[in-house]
Amino acid sequence: PDEEFSFAIADKNNVTLETVKKAERSDCIVMRVFEHSNARCNTQIKFGLPVKSIRKVNLMEEPTAKVYEIRENTIQVELKPFEIETLLIEFDL
Repeated sequence: PDEEFSFAIADKNNVTLETVKKAERSDCIVMRVFEHSNARCNTQIKFGLPVKSIRKVNLMEEPTAKVYEIRENTIQVELKPFEIETLLIEFDL
């Protein structure tokens, strides 16, 4: 049977998940999220693998103070118009 798998999915059409790559200094995954329709939004991002932690980092992958609360493998992300947010994701595999 055909099975579907999504690494991550956002519940808003004006949010794009891109640039999924291995972090430079750890085994975590980096994912960039951006709002592309010039509108503020609050989106849920659900992950297809068990997540241990997610924190906001800058473009150099240096941590900021923001650590996301994870509920049922989902986080809430607030984005300003055209904002890019970089997430450092540690999976619980």
